[in-house]
Amino acid sequence: MYDSFATNAAVNVNKVSENNWSSIINMLGQFFFLIVVFVFILFLAYYSTKLIARAKAGGITRGNIKIIETLSLGINASLQIIKVGEKFFLISVTKDNINLISEIDEDKLKINENKNFELKFENVIKDCIDKIKSGKEKNG
Repeated sequence: MYDSFATNAAVNVNKVSENNWSSIINMLGQFFFLIVVFVFILFLAYYSTKLIARAKAGGITRGNIKIIETLSLGINASLQIIKVGEKFFLISVTKDNINLISEIDEDKLKINENKNFELKFENVIKDCIDKIKSGKEKNG
């Protein structure tokens, strides 16, 4: 009688340890899957922000019309300096309207024609870290 009880107990212990290993392997598989998904999301975020920054920083060119500079005034409003042909204009852009404010003399503008400008993610992060460190040094 005791032998059958000991045998049943040993079988039950083996089943429990097999279930533990399978659940551990299952959890590790889920963990690595989540890591891969997280890295993929970071990859998409990095390249989408890089694409947006390149479009915003370099100015948008379409044939004879070029957006030289944009100043956001809120969520749905901005001022833009545009170049049409050889003339410069200041316009206001809202959700529903685009209005010509004035024509601007080229002599009065400070135009930055830096074609090699590239906003790099590493530089932005370094600047943020430096600002945080300098803030802690001032407070501490």
